[in-house]
Amino acid sequence: MSTSLTVTNLCKQFEHRVVLRNVSFSVANGHALVVTGPNGSGKTTLMRILSGLMLPTSGAASLEIDGTVVDFDERRREVGFVTPEVHVYPELTPVENLKFFHTVRGLEWDEAEAAHWLRRVGLDARRDDPVGNFSSGMKQRVKLICALAHHPSLLLLDEPGANLDERGRESLSGMVEIQRKRGMTIIATNDPKELTLGDEIVALRA
Repeated sequence: MSTSLTVTNLCKQFEHRVVLRNVSFSVANGHALVVTGPNGSGKTTLMRILSGLMLPTSGAASLEIDGTVVDFDERRREVGFVTPEVHVYPELTPVENLKFFHTVRGLEWDEAEAAHWLRRVGLDARRDDPVGNFSSGMKQRVKLICALAHHPSLLLLDEPGANLDERGRESLSGMVEIQRKRGMTIIATNDPKELTLGDEIVALRA
């Protein structure tokens, strides 16, 4: 499967404040791109637009799979998104969180694959514990597998290293490598350790 993302002259304005101005870049299948920039430069806004959660004021962000543009309704199935704004459910276990996000996307549930992902991030021994009892780093690992377990064409990671311990950072690096075999990754970060995860860097200005 061939995937690509093309962003062309993307702009976003909230009333009189311009957050993004004429942002353009492209990402090809098997590649990872890092978006950097100071606070207020629009990194999170850009990621929300790419995920389909927000519309741009002008410009376009076109996700294509095998030459066909993915429409808005289908984009949620093709995108995995990790962001501080999206939370896992504390009263649910890691397995129940995974199952919930699969159901929301209209996907079939696979118990064996869920077990596989929990092992990858070192949470298999806590699979039946409520996520509310987890440390912040463990919760972030649950968010990572919830975003990746449905095999998205485009993986969006907004400040993914926040609260991650060393084990979590290893999991993050491994997941970016897994995604290279399936599609594309865009990482919004200013963390020097995460800059090395990308093949290219796009720098936004405040």
